[in-house]
Amino acid sequence: MLIAELVNGQIIHTQVDDNNLCIINYNTNLEIPNCLILDYKAYYDIDYRKKMLPRDIDPIWLLSPTEAIAGYIKSKNGSITGSIMILDIVMGESHVSTIEFEEGRYSWNERKNNSNAIPINDLLNQYLSLSVDQIKDLGNFLIKKDSEDKTYAGIIQSAFKEYQNGHKEYEEIFAILDTPNFSHIKLSNLIAFREELIRRAGANLENLFIVVGVLGVLISDGIIEDCGLEKILGASYIQKHEQNFYPKIEGIIALELYVYPKLVKVPIYERHSTFEIFTIPKSIDIIDTGVITLFRGERACQIKTNNSMKKIHLEIYLDRNQNMIVTVDSTTYIVA
Repeated sequence: MLIAELVNGQIIHTQVDDNNLCIINYNTNLEIPNCLILDYKAYYDIDYRKKMLPRDIDPIWLLSPTEAIAGYIKSKNGSITGSIMILDIVMGESHVSTIEFEEGRYSWNERKNNSNAIPINDLLNQYLSLSVDQIKDLGNFLIKKDSEDKTYAGIIQSAFKEYQNGHKEYEEIFAILDTPNFSHIKLSNLIAFREELIRRAGANLENLFIVVGVLGVLISDGIIEDCGLEKILGASYIQKHEQNFYPKIEGIIALELYVYPKLVKVPIYERHSTFEIFTIPKSIDIIDTGVITLFRGERACQIKTNNSMKKIHLEIYLDRNQNMIVTVDSTTYIVA
């Protein structure tokens, strides 16, 4: 299975074979992947997405980073239920998402925009004396193994737990491991970084709290072997178990039209439609009266248009996070 991930403007292709992973290329000219995981900017910004992606990737198999992480969480705990807060540390930002698992199915109710991105460049510098570029180097160091075949991430993770239990002799574990670029980092620095990151995120620690990525392995209970591959593994899981992963829509999706002598709601997708149905685009030609009104159940969502009083072409579908993707002639909108 070929899965791709959009990372910092590059498409990284990863071959997944029974969870044995191999990064095979950074070139976008390879065969079309089974699915592609978007970065946060490309998920929320349709115009940017169009510029970045090959034209022949099936839009049904574009995953948001949040649902890919949800797939990873589900793959590790098939019976998980309730609300989960995720911190995904990507380059110089931490992205906060709250997802739900109900009756084994995933949903993401806070998906309106990308305003949940928290800049952390200053935190990296203040507490860890690291730049964004150095985080990648730190990740490469952490997955290396010592003479006893133990990963450095595992050694530091164990020391971090012991330190939190009062064993202060582990404070300078980085220096003991003889890594010149990171020997200045103390475990007290990691704890201070973690506390400030949680404070900025407004994390509710009563919920299950997961930190994804390189720093997640150090300041939470992340699985070392999966470090940096959580989204790829999650996408692989979703492709195998999609029938039991996505929920049905709760209310109808409808378009408001004027049918003499009154406005009526024309159903686009019926209540309880499955993702196999609501991801199929529906098209209609309407007269441009200045505003397009869509309904999610009883809640109205509006898109302003040019009020040209001319015929315009409308295409609508829901992505798997149940955002409405609406194209008006050649302009596409994402509507939560």
